[in-house]
Amino acid sequence: MEQPKNSKIKFSKTENTLEIYIPPARFRCYLTTVILGMEFIFSFPILLMGYGIYAAEFPYKIVCAVFSLPFLAGAIGMGAFLPHLLFASTHIDIDHKQIAIIRKMFSSEIDTDTTLVILR
Repeated sequence: MEQPKNSKIKFSKTENTLEIYIPPARFRCYLTTVILGMEFIFSFPILLMGYGIYAAEFPYKIVCAVFSLPFLAGAIGMGAFLPHLLFASTHIDIDHKQIAIIRKMFSSEIDTDTTLVILR
């Protein structure tokens, strides 16, 4: 098995195992640009609603606050996903007994999935 040209994916093969390292997407991926753009789109109405809450009279402050909640939830959700996209790497270990998929961020495991495979 050969290393693909212009690829950040790394292979290492021994007699019994195959290890595949997939680095984080960082800013090489269009998905990062899309998420940052959507974060801006969701944060702009939040700023406008924040100013509306500040400037409005009392009964209208509640309406502005309730209207801004979906935008706030979307921005928080995308903001929580962004570190995984920028900093999480994937290690896939394949041997004759199992396939292990390990996601790491900052040298600590964030998700481990091991699937047993029976080969005959």
